[in-house]
Amino acid sequence: MKAIKAAREREIEANIALREREIAALEQEKTELQSFMTRANPKMREDPLLASFPVLNYCGRKPRQTIQNVSVEQYGNIMVQLEIAKKAIDAQNHKDRVEVQELSRLIREQEKQQKTLTQKARRLGEDAGIDIKYFTERRRGGMMKMQDYKTEVSVAELEARTRLVDHEVKVARLLAEKKGAAILALTKLVEKRRSTIDDIDSLYNEIRIVDRDTTVASEELARVNADIQDADAWLEARPNPADSVARKAIEEDSATLREEKEQTVNEQRVPQERVIKAQDYRIAQLEKRAKIVEKAIKNNGLSREVDKIVAHGWSQREVEVPEDQEELYDIEKIIPAQEKVHPGIYNLLLTEKEKTARIVSILTITAKEKEELIAALTTRLEKLAAECTAAIQELDNYASGMVFSEEQQRVQALKWVREQRRRCAKLFYQKSLLESALEEDG
Repeated sequence: MKAIKAAREREIEANIALREREIAALEQEKTELQSFMTRANPKMREDPLLASFPVLNYCGRKPRQTIQNVSVEQYGNIMVQLEIAKKAIDAQNHKDRVEVQELSRLIREQEKQQKTLTQKARRLGEDAGIDIKYFTERRRGGMMKMQDYKTEVSVAELEARTRLVDHEVKVARLLAEKKGAAILALTKLVEKRRSTIDDIDSLYNEIRIVDRDTTVASEELARVNADIQDADAWLEARPNPADSVARKAIEEDSATLREEKEQTVNEQRVPQERVIKAQDYRIAQLEKRAKIVEKAIKNNGLSREVDKIVAHGWSQREVEVPEDQEELYDIEKIIPAQEKVHPGIYNLLLTEKEKTARIVSILTITAKEKEELIAALTTRLEKLAAECTAAIQELDNYASGMVFSEEQQRVQALKWVREQRRRCAKLFYQKSLLESALEEDG
């Protein structure tokens, strides 16, 4: 029992020492990461917003491009781009806040796990009767020297302890990696947040400077416009020595010529516009007719014949082309009262129409014959249906008669069976009487 107790105490001491080393390593990593957070340089980060919004190159403590190179005409465009960039930065800040909250939650969970490990180590120390606060490596070595343990440990127990220590080391490393990653992510988010705030402040400063320059330029422009208006008023009020009767006559003649020119142009423009509208209407009408004729030709399979007729017409120069230029502007000729079609195409369509009429008449005759056949078949079907109904009714009557006769036979059979049973009972009674009489005589 003493050997088992001593082995248990040594195992507890080893676990406590391992837990202390893990906690010390985690605390050291935490302090290093916190110091790195304070010393981190926000200029080393890469912000995707700079690539998305080139206008941010004019902002910051050390901008890539100076705002003085921008012209006054581009101030409005730059202000709009800055507003859009501000909205994008606000959205990114919101995402960063969400990520910071998530990382804070992870850190709190890690702290809870660390507290749980500390409590477990404290409970182990209490179970072993050891004060963990003052239990160090050196003191543990002294205590081990003071205690003269002469117990022997088996190989299986050593392997189990080794596996336990390896498992604890892996868990500690995994926790340290998770905490380090969380702290690094939090550090990056904090740096990004600070640099974003600095960029926004610099943007606001640049906007205020641009607003001030714009106000100064607007005041200067208003002052120049006022000077120009004063100069124009002074020039108008100043008497012109060049005014004379000849100049006024020339101006009146030029005005008259200008009016006549406009009137002539309007007189020529109105007929041309009417002709253009008539030509457009005629073109649309012809296109519609051409589509209808082309559809009819394709449906009837006459494309090759029509192509031959049209090609022959072009070769014989049968197409009418107006020779007089005035005919091109005559609305009655542009939109004729009666439409025309090529004779060959008309004959083809007429022939096809006659063929279609013959086919329709044949189909009509066939349809009438089929209708008569359908009527005859319907009459025959009705006759067969009546015969089937009569046969079914006769079968029903026969079946009902058979059922009735079967029921009568069953009733008669039951009646006969009951009579035979009564007869048998009577015979058995007589037999019993005879047997009793014979017994009395004997």
